[in-house]
Amino acid sequence: MAAVASGSSSPIYSESPSSSSCMGGAAECPSPKVNFAFAQIEGDICLVQVPEYAQSGGMSSALMVADVHVYRHEFITQFRYSHKTTVHPADMHILEPIDERCTFYEADKGTVFLARELMARLKALTDARSPFQRYQHQHRPSMRLARVHS
Repeated sequence: MAAVASGSSSPIYSESPSSSSCMGGAAECPSPKVNFAFAQIEGDICLVQVPEYAQSGGMSSALMVADVHVYRHEFITQFRYSHKTTVHPADMHILEPIDERCTFYEADKGTVFLARELMARLKALTDARSPFQRYQHQHRPSMRLARVHS
């Protein structure tokens, strides 16, 4: 999927990812960079938290693997941490990096909230998948034998 520019008609979460857990304010507490992206991992489209080097195209080496945190969709714009996995570059394709201003990350609860525009793009991503990928139907060979004309 190509990145789609979003309009400013709906609210965008503007807090930094760690601001909810910072007691002294943003100036006193350094906030670690948290990178989220829509990615396709082994055929499934999901929300992942990826290292900085993976998001900037640093997974180009066939020998390099990345640890990613996978989040499952829970409710409307809310995603909850599901699991951590190590993926090979051939098994993961980052479809769209997500601007940190469009997320609200609660690290202590393991939840991520996305702006509504992102949810619309995620829906477009999943709807764009072919019916074969979406339903994983297997072709079953016919049980009838073909007649051989002699």
